[in-house]
Amino acid sequence: MATVAGTFITRPDIECGSVGSFQSESATKNATDTEKNENMERDHIPQSKYMVKKIQKTQAYKSIVKVKGKSPTQIRTCVDNAVVNRAPTIALPVDMHAAGRTGGSKGRDTWKGDMKSTPKQVADQDIKEYRRLLKGENLAPDEKEVMDKVSDDCKKDIEKGLQKMEKEKFNNFFKKVIDKCKQPVKTKRKRK
Repeated sequence: MATVAGTFITRPDIECGSVGSFQSESATKNATDTEKNENMERDHIPQSKYMVKKIQKTQAYKSIVKVKGKSPTQIRTCVDNAVVNRAPTIALPVDMHAAGRTGGSKGRDTWKGDMKSTPKQVADQDIKEYRRLLKGENLAPDEKEVMDKVSDDCKKDIEKGLQKMEKEKFNNFFKKVIDKCKQPVKTKRKRK
């Protein structure tokens, strides 16, 4: 079983280069269950920590008020979780993900420096780094070893996925997430 944002998930296999989110129909297939999907896992582009911190700095997030059945804290928790679960991801080989700009422990440091940039700028940096790896440009010996294990078909699929990721509109994403979480709780009327 895999862990995503502290919860256990079980999903079918994911395909190399597939794009979606942890919750999307096409992408939720075992987001990080590397045993079931031949060492594939989902990578948020930009990374989820950055996206959560970035949305928390928006005026729309800061100005969240109570709506019917939901406190501001409940709405903000919904938004934070929705960012992780619905933000764009791409399926990559585990080792390639680790070799990327934010893979492994590198992500703990990069999100802070990325805060000065827009989500699109950060996504473009991540995509540029994966393309460098795919093309074999200026690879360190450990990166070369990783990339030599990635099949040509998988590399082609990752490039197709990166092309899709380039089209993401992140400001619209933030608005949609906040609006969805701000929807009032519907109560059922009691019949007499």
